[in-house]
Amino acid sequence: MIEQVSILGLDTGLAHFGYAAISFRVGDPSPSLGITPDGDPVFGVTLTDKSDKKRQVASTDDNIRRCRELVPPLLRLLQDSCSHLNVRALAVESMSYPRNSAVVAQIGLAFGVVATLSEIFNLPIVQLSPKEIKKRLCRNGSASKAEVEKAVVGLYPGTVGLVAPGVKEHPYDALAVAHASLDTDIIRMVRQIVRA
Repeated sequence: MIEQVSILGLDTGLAHFGYAAISFRVGDPSPSLGITPDGDPVFGVTLTDKSDKKRQVASTDDNIRRCRELVPPLLRLLQDSCSHLNVRALAVESMSYPRNSAVVAQIGLAFGVVATLSEIFNLPIVQLSPKEIKKRLCRNGSASKAEVEKAVVGLYPGTVGLVAPGVKEHPYDALAVAHASLDTDIIRMVRQIVRA
């Protein structure tokens, strides 16, 4: 018998790749922060660093190296999350296209990592625009990062202090997209698993 299902929210990026899981248990329709069997919350960030400029590495080569560094920890995260939390979908903020082409390339590479992991684990990807996420959490499509974080903390108070201040926005963004995805058709179907 299935006791819980989960959604893994991802905040894609090469430098900071945030993640957070939301779980649903049988008999309890309210979402909660995903917790590992060891009692650790699935809420954090994976970091990669740029190569030192003194090494004179081409930025494309460096970006590919950073993608390769992201894969092992994210692969372990998904292996553990799929087996222990019964993750059934990934939720990500849809790709945006800033004016800086280097940033667009990094976003594309990070999405490539997500697409590959989705294929390996046979998980659907739910995408929401930044405006949709803000509107669903704050009832305001132009809410600030601080307003989104405040809304997420209000829903999941156990997240306070789990991640260092300099990188905390990334797991909060991941949790925000996971929570905002609750009203999508795919996630409604996922939630039916624990209601059956």
